[in-house]
Amino acid sequence: MNDVRKLIYMVAVGAAYRDLATMLVSTLRGVGEYTGKILLFTDEFEDIDGVDQTIIIPADERAVGHPNLLRWLAPKYIDEAAYDQIMYLDVDILCQKPMDRVWCAQGCLRYAVETNFIIEWPTVNKILMTDEEAEGKPVLNSGQFVIDAKHFRAFCELVWGVVTGALATNPKYKHDQSAFNKVIYSGMVDAVCPHRSLPPGCFNFSCGTKRYTDAIFWHYNRRGDVMRDRFHGKGDLVPPHGEGMGFNAGVLKRPYGWLVADRVRLFKGRNDVILRRFDHAWNEIYRNAPNGMIGMQDVRLMDMPDGRVLAYGSLAVDPGGAGRVCTAGLRIEDTSECLDGPRIILHHDFPAMDKEKNWQLFMHGGKWYASYGLVPHLVLSVDTMTGKCIRKYVSVSEGWEWDWGEVRGGTPWLDLGNGYMLSAFHSLLRKEKGEAKDPRRKAANKCLHYFAGWVLAETKPPFNIVGRSHSPIDFPLVLTDTSEHLVAFPMSLWKDGDTVAMAYGENDLRTRIAKFDLQEILAMLVPMKTAAAPRGAWRG
Repeated sequence: MNDVRKLIYMVAVGAAYRDLATMLVSTLRGVGEYTGKILLFTDEFEDIDGVDQTIIIPADERAVGHPNLLRWLAPKYIDEAAYDQIMYLDVDILCQKPMDRVWCAQGCLRYAVETNFIIEWPTVNKILMTDEEAEGKPVLNSGQFVIDAKHFRAFCELVWGVVTGALATNPKYKHDQSAFNKVIYSGMVDAVCPHRSLPPGCFNFSCGTKRYTDAIFWHYNRRGDVMRDRFHGKGDLVPPHGEGMGFNAGVLKRPYGWLVADRVRLFKGRNDVILRRFDHAWNEIYRNAPNGMIGMQDVRLMDMPDGRVLAYGSLAVDPGGAGRVCTAGLRIEDTSECLDGPRIILHHDFPAMDKEKNWQLFMHGGKWYASYGLVPHLVLSVDTMTGKCIRKYVSVSEGWEWDWGEVRGGTPWLDLGNGYMLSAFHSLLRKEKGEAKDPRRKAANKCLHYFAGWVLAETKPPFNIVGRSHSPIDFPLVLTDTSEHLVAFPMSLWKDGDTVAMAYGENDLRTRIAKFDLQEILAMLVPMKTAAAPRGAWRG
């Protein structure tokens, strides 16, 4: 697409927000395929790759109120005659698809709806609008809009006029979004930009109540308790167990209902595992805390051919915290599950990492295998009796361009029965020395953001990877008083008719079960081609 006369600008005040801007710009250039100009307004210069121009906001303008208000002062620094279209984006957004469809037609203003339910949030529309004016109107989001450049200055002046009027009566006013809504819903904007459009699936939140699978932008850092989404929203909550903090539970569908392996921190950060049995209605009927599973974390559960259940997870094997993957067999009885024999620590024929975890186990031809890593796809044979693991196959697939951190393992592979198997991997972005502006992060000096994506592989050796997600699964994560991170951690998959159910850990606080349409998953995958696949056993 021709982006020569397009401009994207953003505001980032403080180191933490410049970190967010860095991620946004990276996805605009890499995933969005945007080649036009990017302008950053900030309080301190930082050389961010992909930003064409940085403007330091004068201290007197920064003092006017919340940094969000500064977006409306941009016309003082932008020559709108040099552009055809101008876009503003909040920095807590990621671009997840090519963005050619998001640009507006001549004379248009395009913006996003905050949610798809009728607003009951009095701090937004009802600040500057009467109850009657706000009735039945969804909140429009001021964090992303694009406008014909010739209307840019007049539009910003309209919103800023409403903002300054509010500041005159309330110096602490900071909700420019309410001013944005006031301008549009009152009809003031029609005088300067009469043609408006709201195309579904383009400039909408990927994490809204309706799941837009083709949404271009993911406004991922949503806060507050106004998120009322169900899955395709967050998913159903696995019932909490009331002892310590249970999260990242492995979930296995059983004939009687469900078997759940909760990760629990009881004291001093020690990880324990509580096994719980539920009936089909999610009524707890049994629980057990096997001594043999003390110290394990992120335990996944899989059916074994002999009717037992295989539990595997990471175990700290020494005081220094070195982690190793270990397995434990569970014998199924009428009313409970119990450990059947000792847990087995898996060991492979090459030097181990400090922390071994997130292997993706599966069976083929009656034998156990594990994906040790996806990039490249290194498959080990696994002896669950002795723990011996041997490098068996390796394949390298082209097309692992993933802008959301290092690709890591995830759920056990789910055999789809058509020659392919599906898994959900995870990745993370780490922002070191982040400036914790949001009080919900309290004294945190860094924030981790975990992402999840789909990966598809063949069920025959060497188990080539043939597809992966274009962008992260759109979990609507929310910072809370007790969570300093944004975490979506995939634990288990199973088929439920035409859907795939996933148990995932949310923010290291709880476990949810989300359902996805299988054909929709497959249609969204980016095809991948194997570049190298040595035959037979690994000989390195």
